[in-house]
Amino acid sequence: MKNSGLILTAAILIALGLGGCGGQQKEQPMQSVPAGETNRETQEQTDGESAEKEENKEEDREENKEAGIEISFETEKKDYKAEDGTVLLTTESVLPTVQIADNPAAAEAINAYLKTPDTQGDSPKEIETWANEDYKARAGENWYPYSLGISYDVKRADDAVISFVEDSYTYTGGAHPNAVRSAYNFTTQTGGLLKLEDVTEDLTQAEEAILAFILEETKKEDYKDMLFEGYEESIGDLLTDTTWYLAEDGLHVIGNEYIISPHAAGILDFVIPYEQADFLKEEYSVISR
Repeated sequence: MKNSGLILTAAILIALGLGGCGGQQKEQPMQSVPAGETNRETQEQTDGESAEKEENKEEDREENKEAGIEISFETEKKDYKAEDGTVLLTTESVLPTVQIADNPAAAEAINAYLKTPDTQGDSPKEIETWANEDYKARAGENWYPYSLGISYDVKRADDAVISFVEDSYTYTGGAHPNAVRSAYNFTTQTGGLLKLEDVTEDLTQAEEAILAFILEETKKEDYKDMLFEGYEESIGDLLTDTTWYLAEDGLHVIGNEYIISPHAAGILDFVIPYEQADFLKEEYSVISR
């Protein structure tokens, strides 16, 4: 089961920026998918519906030729409009498709997981209804369209693991959007979802080492005045099976908003370099190219 409320449907998505390394990473503004080999845009309009459909599709690719892995991303956009043409809701998605040359079954398993919506959220149609009611109540004054989005960014792809980071956000009025970042790590051999216990020598020792690293990291000057008072008691809440991922520089742990820090601090990202992550199994601590 994915994190509650992260994926509302496969059509509600947006690309948020993701960075690589260092002790912290703040939430980034919307950006396009990284440049790839091909781009395609189409627009389609359908009359006779209260919510006019406008979709743009773009495709980009990333490859690890030595591992026989190709990952393409497709972007889709859609606007829901009021009867007077005002945009009520915008949804946007950046969804990946994995191809593994010598292991199509594993690729199929990964794709099935990433493209299956989590039904714990509200559908775009429900959000459109709320937006329409809000728009009418405001009589069009001071109106800002609602928005929903989700995107994936590949962080590591080799013969051991394919790691994705997922960004999702919702805006349904208020001071700012609500953003959540999650991570999904798959074994390239079977396409199965990896838990932390699968990639570490000893889960308890690994958890202790990871949390000790984060606690030490947050004592640095970079984090001064960024964290909640008494945040140390909540450090353990950062580490779940959907908040860690493997990248080229080490094991990362995501620090979502309101766990140890406020919205103003953005989404944090802690990285333990592989040379310090001796709790990892060898196949996961060595990048294969």
